Amino acid sequence: GGNRFASEYNLLFMNGALQGDNVDDDIRQRLGLAPGVESGAAGNPIDISYDWSATLGGPIKRDKVWFFSSIRWFRLDQFQIGAVNQDGSLGIDDNRIRAGLAKVTYQATPGTKTSFLVIPHLKERFHRRNAPYLSIEDKATVDNPLDTTSYVAKLNQVVGDSLVFDFSFGKIWGSFSNFYQPDVQPDDITVSDTVRFTRFNAAIEDQTNPNHRYQLNSSVSYFAQQLLGGSHDFKAGVQISREKMLWERNKNGDIELQLRDGVAFQALLANTPNRTDHRFNGWGIFLQDRWRIGKLTTNLGVRFDGVKSYLPAQTSPTGTWVGERSFPETDVYRFSLNVAPRVGASYDLFGNGRTAVKGYFGRFYNQFGSDVPEAVNPNSVTTVQVPWRDLNNNLRHDPGELDLSSFVGFPPGLFPVVDSGAARPYSDEFSAGLDHQFPRDLAVSFSYHRRLHRNGLTIVDRARPASAYTPVQRTYVDQGAPQTITVYNLDPALRTLRDRVMTNVEIVESDYDGVELTVTKKMSSRWQMLGGVSLQQHEGFNHSGTFTNPGNNTDLNNPNFQLNRDAGAVFTDLPWTFKLAGSYMLPFDIMLAGKYQGRAGEPLERTLVVTGLNQGAETISVQQRGVGRTGSVVRFVDARVS
Repeated sequence: GGNRFASEYNLLFMNGALQGDNVDDDIRQRLGLAPGVESGAAGNPIDISYDWSATLGGPIKRDKVWFFSSIRWFRLDQFQIGAVNQDGSLGIDDNRIRAGLAKVTYQATPGTKTSFLVIPHLKERFHRRNAPYLSIEDKATVDNPLDTTSYVAKLNQVVGDSLVFDFSFGKIWGSFSNFYQPDVQPDDITVSDTVRFTRFNAAIEDQTNPNHRYQLNSSVSYFAQQLLGGSHDFKAGVQISREKMLWERNKNGDIELQLRDGVAFQALLANTPNRTDHRFNGWGIFLQDRWRIGKLTTNLGVRFDGVKSYLPAQTSPTGTWVGERSFPETDVYRFSLNVAPRVGASYDLFGNGRTAVKGYFGRFYNQFGSDVPEAVNPNSVTTVQVPWRDLNNNLRHDPGELDLSSFVGFPPGLFPVVDSGAARPYSDEFSAGLDHQFPRDLAVSFSYHRRLHRNGLTIVDRARPASAYTPVQRTYVDQGAPQTITVYNLDPALRTLRDRVMTNVEIVESDYDGVELTVTKKMSSRWQMLGGVSLQQHEGFNHSGTFTNPGNNTDLNNPNFQLNRDAGAVFTDLPWTFKLAGSYMLPFDIMLAGKYQGRAGEPLERTLVVTGLNQGAETISVQQRGVGRTGSVVRFVDARVS
């Protein structure tokens, strides 16, 4: 919004007639596509897509008050790879976004500016499929609306020519839901295949998640031109947040039936329905200074912060396998004070502004969401495995088919508590580099980066020590060849005992090392180019970041959960990436541009579902993550004329 009215409109459109089909007979045969079947099972073709947006801004009162507004209307419907409905039609992935924005800015004085911004946003995924259950029929997907509204109020105050105050306060609220599809009936019980990753009848559960967050940020900046032999950019600030996360979860029959490669083997009994409430608060104070003295520029900073989570008093109603439950208010964790120093430096090596040596160290404590309080909330959803024999092969739960002899309910020990002595997970980051500007328009940059993830949180069951597991042999078929693996069976006397605690486990850590080389040729003589190559390695225990929870029965005392997880690829570990992009200005202002990208394949996991163990079926890794990878990307070129 400025002193003149301005508006912009954009419309993007695509449908099935505006895309190609490169599915040949070989791919059809590999995918098992019958003649005449649409190739949508191979390429997620778009059925229809459009994206319309518009903006309008201008003055309410010239030089004093302005407004800005925008609206977006988006649709993307595409067929889903491998998903086929019972009538033979391809599964659909249909999406909508309806969003708006309105902002008013008021310049009260030359040094005082305020603004207010509000953003309503509705995103709908009508048939959402989550990995690895991607090739499932429409009925077994979730209807996933995300409805949010947020606002931010800001105040900026300039005092003299050296001092600036910034203050902002905002709130976001709404709901994230995963509903059953409209055609799911109360007697449609979820059936999942843990090997084929298929599912039918219904999604895992019907849930909604009302939530909100308040956030306050305030900072002051001071610019000193002559102090301690150099110039300084000082900044100090405060951040405070308050968050509330509710869940309402329901499950048809309070049960999920599971197949292993098409054969019934177990049922998961759930303590649904659930009505849960989680709260977490955070605060932070930071101090920083950018100090320039001679050929040296330093960035010095430190952050002090803390986080706290608690569970308000709450109640859940009676279900099939559990009665009504009530719980008093309970503290989850309190990391009262964490200190994170950060220091960086850049030195002009020859004093001519062309060569800089850089170095950096910073500590970053992990930010928390609702995963930890949800995992320890005794009112949250949990499941217990029981054997299921589908006697009449109708893939339904009929009387007499469940073996409930070992089911003793949902003992309190299933729900972990956070170890009072647990430390907050963090990452230490190091980097060093050299930048050099050659004469004219060519620059080269080389850098090394190292990142260490430490203090990972996971669950240990104190009622089941590692000594309570006995090694046993299991055989399985891998790509037609028989294989043998050693797994671990629990002492049957401990089968119903649980005492789980969430704590730091030393092996839940990882190390990242990477080098990067970038060459830049700025626009001159009508052309420019940018090229870069990265070599990296991120290895360690296969973990999830702040809190590692491989499954409902996670226990790092259980040797099965450590099999082939301790020295593999972590997160998106790509050993190499390469990019080359450039453009050339032809006569008549016609721009010709191109980009080539290549990268190593993404790491894959290979897992096996092991049954017949005293502790129930377990999913184990049969090789370290990253031993197998997707194919490398070596033929990816974009070309553009504008």
